Amino acid sequence: MALCTINDIRKILPEKQLQLLIKGNELLVTSAIDQAESDVEADVSLKYEWPLSPFPKKLGSMTAILAVCNLYRSHSKIPDVWVKEREYVRSTLKGIVRGTVTLARDAGKETPTSGFSVASGKKRMAGAGGMLEGYQ
Repeated sequence: MALCTINDIRKILPEKQLQLLIKGNELLVTSAIDQAESDVEADVSLKYEWPLSPFPKKLGSMTAILAVCNLYRSHSKIPDVWVKEREYVRSTLKGIVRGTVTLARDAGKETPTSGFSVASGKKRMAGAGGMLEGYQ
């Protein structure tokens, strides 16, 4: 199951930066995405039957963040802003495993998650307006 694509990465990483990291080798992107998907699946499948249906689109955003970090890690040091994003995603995944963040699959209806939230800049993973909004 594809959790994210190169186009998802392009939404969060400027094309110029992406090209500097991959130097025209899109297999690097595929590898980074595969590793990120494995990480997300490994955590989420500890709590939920995999594959999820319907699929929480917000997990795709989390996977894209991890994939960007994988690209930086394979090329150079991960910039601090991406380290914080990665920590944010990993904290949320740990919350899913612990059961403090839950994924609702209520026929696509938006419902707030538990009160769990991890601060990272202006984004939140859970709660109203968070990346996992609608999954409890």
